[in-house]
Amino acid sequence: MIKKFSFTAILSFSILKSIGQIAKPTGGARSAEMSGASLTLSDGWSIFNNSGALGSIEQSHYFLGYKRPFGLSVFQTLAAGYVHHSEKYNLGVAVLKFGDLFYNEQQIRIGIGNKIQRFSLAGSLIINQFHVDPNPTSIMFSFIWEVWPISCPPCY
Repeated sequence: MIKKFSFTAILSFSILKSIGQIAKPTGGARSAEMSGASLTLSDGWSIFNNSGALGSIEQSHYFLGYKRPFGLSVFQTLAAGYVHHSEKYNLGVAVLKFGDLFYNEQQIRIGIGNKIQRFSLAGSLIINQFHVDPNPTSIMFSFIWEVWPISCPPCY
C-alpha cells in the first residue's frame, strides 16, 4: 500500500514539474555567471529573471540569447527582447522558444516598470503556449500576471 502511494505521489509531482517547464526561465550571461542569482541585476534579461528590476534600467536596449545545454536540440532555448527606457516608465517585450519539433513551448512577456525613489516596481503579462507533436490539436495557452517589488540599491 505504501509503495503504491509513494509511486503515485512521485509520478504526480514529476508531471506537475513537466507542465511548468519554462514558466520562469532564466537568461543572460551575467545571470548564468552568478548561477542564476539574478535578483541584484538590472538589465534587459530582468523581464525573465526578475521583473521587479525592470524599473531600474537606465537605457533602452535589445537582447538576444541562445542556449543548447548538453548539445541536445531537445533542450535548446532561443530568447529575444527589447526594453524601452523613458523618463516615466520602462517597457519591455520579450519572446522565448524552447524545445524541438516534438515538444516545444513559446512564451511572450510584456512588462512595465517604474522606479520610485529607491524602489523599483514592475508587472508583466506572460503568455505561455505548449505544443506536443503526436496530437497537433493539443495546444494549450496560459496567462500569468505577476507583480514584483524590489529595493534597488544593490542593482547593477
